[in-house]
Amino acid sequence: MEPLTGPLRNGLRVEQRALDSKVTTTITLDLSAKALRYVLDVQWNEYAKDNEPVPVLTYAIPLAGSVDTFRMDVPAGAVDRAAKTADVPALSFDAALFGSRALALATDCKYGYRNANGELTVTLINSTANPDPYPERGEHRITLWVGVSCAEAKALKDAAIALTHPIAYCSVTRHKGALVPSGSFLTVEAGGTVVSALELAGDGCLLIRLVEMAGQEDIVRLQCPFPPAKAELVGWDEQPLAQAKVEGSCVVVGMGAHGIATVKIHGACN
Repeated sequence: MEPLTGPLRNGLRVEQRALDSKVTTTITLDLSAKALRYVLDVQWNEYAKDNEPVPVLTYAIPLAGSVDTFRMDVPAGAVDRAAKTADVPALSFDAALFGSRALALATDCKYGYRNANGELTVTLINSTANPDPYPERGEHRITLWVGVSCAEAKALKDAAIALTHPIAYCSVTRHKGALVPSGSFLTVEAGGTVVSALELAGDGCLLIRLVEMAGQEDIVRLQCPFPPAKAELVGWDEQPLAQAKVEGSCVVVGMGAHGIATVKIHGACN
């Protein structure tokens, strides 16, 4: 075990053996962070042998007390599930609900969660026997986070997005420039609605997909970096369905409970 200390980050590094494999786990807590971060570097040498159990690597957190409901994010929303002794799918997090609070487990690349025997568990590596007995052998890097959050679906999703999609940055030297020191590409004001996708359409317009997760009607305000020429609600094929309200540089969209909407924002040149 190797301690890691500093003014902005503290933690430790642990090396463990699992059968013929090695797992090096770096656990850190940054200043003002709301979640522990685990980075697992796994040298996986296991494979499934005839008539023997399939090797599986999991991460499990024992829970204090009985938990009846677990909240997970799924495509276009969230779902509450009871404990089950089998893996169930989620996009990025699994949260044990304790009233208005939740203990959440989020991962950057794993999607099979299991809630049974008083534990919150995610499957990290699952070897197979057929048709390829060696698909998982080699080096794996897996990042996961454990933290306490508000139990609301949007709060859990926002936290998972922030953790699994870290800010890209580039260190540079001091220099002059024409841009202001800070700015934002898009600001979203909403109650229970999150942005699930952002992309450019074929004609260069901005497409924003919204999902309402709280089960209530909502008003979403999208603050753009430019005054839109117009904004539309479009279908999956990007064909217009209705006009969206534009107020200066802001696009206002009404959302139904558990609703999905795709907003197409036209710039001055579109």
